[in-house]
Amino acid sequence: MYHPDVKENLLYIQTEDGFNGYKRDLLATQLTQIEESFLACTKCKGIMREACSTHEGMLQVCFQCIEDPLSPYQNLVAARKSVVELNVTCPLHVRKCEWKGKMCDISQHLDECPYYQVECSLECGVVLERRTVQLHLTTECTMRPVNCEFCDKPIPPTQLTQHLYDCQNMKITCNSCGMEVKKINMEIHLKTECPNRSLPCTYAVYGCSATELKLDEVKNHMTMNTELHTALLSEYIAKTQTGLLEKMSQLEESDRRKGEQIEELTKQNNRLYNKVRQLNDVIMTSLAGAMLRWKIVGFASDVNLYESASFSFDGYTFRCAINLEDAKLHVKLGTLKGGADKNAKWPFRGKSIVILVNQDKENDSLYYEGEEVELARNFYDAAGDSVNQNKRVCSIPIASVIRDPFCKKGAVMLYVLVRSCM
Repeated sequence: MYHPDVKENLLYIQTEDGFNGYKRDLLATQLTQIEESFLACTKCKGIMREACSTHEGMLQVCFQCIEDPLSPYQNLVAARKSVVELNVTCPLHVRKCEWKGKMCDISQHLDECPYYQVECSLECGVVLERRTVQLHLTTECTMRPVNCEFCDKPIPPTQLTQHLYDCQNMKITCNSCGMEVKKINMEIHLKTECPNRSLPCTYAVYGCSATELKLDEVKNHMTMNTELHTALLSEYIAKTQTGLLEKMSQLEESDRRKGEQIEELTKQNNRLYNKVRQLNDVIMTSLAGAMLRWKIVGFASDVNLYESASFSFDGYTFRCAINLEDAKLHVKLGTLKGGADKNAKWPFRGKSIVILVNQDKENDSLYYEGEEVELARNFYDAAGDSVNQNKRVCSIPIASVIRDPFCKKGAVMLYVLVRSCM
């Protein structure tokens, strides 16, 4: 059995320590006596490779022949230059290689030498000269790719069996009709081409139980089952119509609910808008007027008159009064004698907002916007007391006042905001 060439075996002397100097049979001519003393290794007896001297110049050896790598040595530069310029022949001249050249080129030559033996790149196990590799790969190698007879793809022999199993162009036999069909087309063949294929009845989607009919059975089946097919189709149409009507009813109900939701959202939006507007009025009144926080404890619907404490702004002094009349709570505003009356501008003209406070959730309080009123300066009786002239600001239904959460434990809370219109 042939073995592949190893470049080191062809070039170097091999010892127990490894590869040392160049082999002498590489030389085109024998060394002269002077060259022998100058270029030969005193240890391996070959031509020095990477020439060195040791023991203070007493020995000249290959670098690879130095026994103790830690011992001192010197490179023999002249010897190294001479070695690489030696004329040599190819170590494979016995195989008729005619190459000749310099020692420095011989390693590269072996990398290209046509007589150098290598292993087949397809791993068939054959060792052959480099010059015959191409012929071997194309005509002799047992591992060379083989074109598949069905798809014409080149396939390595070791993979051919698996490829034939997977190849979609390989023909196989239809189990139903015996026809040879490519694997890739078998599914279509069974569904649309095979003369022995089974077909479902056209009315199977409507409930017909015949799902596997041979081609020659279809016509007879359709003829013998006309009434059944008509009944199945009618039943399907009826169910479909019922389903559509139910769906339409559901859609209509959904539209109705959406309409109610839209209507409710519109109402909520309007209520929110009104609250925002009322809050804006409250804020404006708070910034430019006066606000009375009035808690009426022990409120009773049969008491006719309630009067608040006095409150002032901008030189004016006011007091609110409540009259219960005609099932309504009438909120009135009047002026009182004050220390700054002389400096105020009379008559006072202003507007009020009355807030009936929800004592559970203040954000849901009731707002009542009063009409503009004109109040004259106080006039006084003989004792010097001011005589109150109240004018009605707004009226609140008593039913709204006495219900929870606006009346809690007999207490009613009112905010009265007054601002000037002058």
